[in-house]
Amino acid sequence: MIKELTQDLINKIATVTSLTGKVGAVVGGTATDPTMAEAPVPFCWVTFGGDHPINDTEVGKLYQQVAYNFAVIAVIQYGQLEADFLNDSLKILEDIPAAVRGTEAYKYADLWEYSGSELKSILPDRLIYQFNFTIVGHHKI
Repeated sequence: MIKELTQDLINKIATVTSLTGKVGAVVGGTATDPTMAEAPVPFCWVTFGGDHPINDTEVGKLYQQVAYNFAVIAVIQYGQLEADFLNDSLKILEDIPAAVRGTEAYKYADLWEYSGSELKSILPDRLIYQFNFTIVGHHKI
């Protein structure tokens, strides 16, 4: 299910016009720098952050619920004119959660839940943000 959920997130985020073709699960191919210091911005990647079962004491249940956590790392342009930054770069920070939040994913999962974002790094020409998403999957026991 992790593969399907990761692909679903990639597909949803790829609908953000300014990120078309710049969304993936692997950053840099063989490069070792995950911030992609030389890559043209904006771009983002999806990482699986782990999972945990949801405790349920229901007797005779057929499915186990598992919460899957994902981080979406977005790198946006910084250092340009203020109007460009406000209208283009910051708009991406609204568009990413809007493309995912509350939408259906894989057939054995609930709706995507957006659990916030945070600024991870400020570089001279780019800002790096992390968006957190969770989804509950149902596994047959």
